[in-house]
Amino acid sequence: MRRWRFDRDFRLSAARVTVLFRHGLPLLLAAGLIGCAAQPKQAAGLSRDTRSENYCVQLAGTGTGQYDQGLLLECRREEYTAAARMRGMQLPKDVDTGCAATASMGDPVRFFSWSRFALCADRLAPPPTEP
Repeated sequence: MRRWRFDRDFRLSAARVTVLFRHGLPLLLAAGLIGCAAQPKQAAGLSRDTRSENYCVQLAGTGTGQYDQGLLLECRREEYTAAARMRGMQLPKDVDTGCAATASMGDPVRFFSWSRFALCADRLAPPPTEP
């Protein structure tokens, strides 16, 4: 029976190192690049519903880390109602964009008010056609 010897059996000659770097390294790099390219893209921003929740928390906050629970619940109820009403409407793209800018109150990343959006859309949107 043959005995294994590390220095003889696992010795890396210059030819083996060259083959390893010529074929193995590019293969590992390609696999890494494919893995990076397959990563899902991050969303551009928060949804309108999440930003609406942020709006109510900001509105109900007292600045001391505590919240007026009654005001928070009233705001969320108003926002849910306005959101449900707006989801049923078909708005032109320019009206939607303009009202979204108004509803974000200058901060299009963190805040959005469905009730302000509804007020703006009611003023600017054309009346629905009767069937």
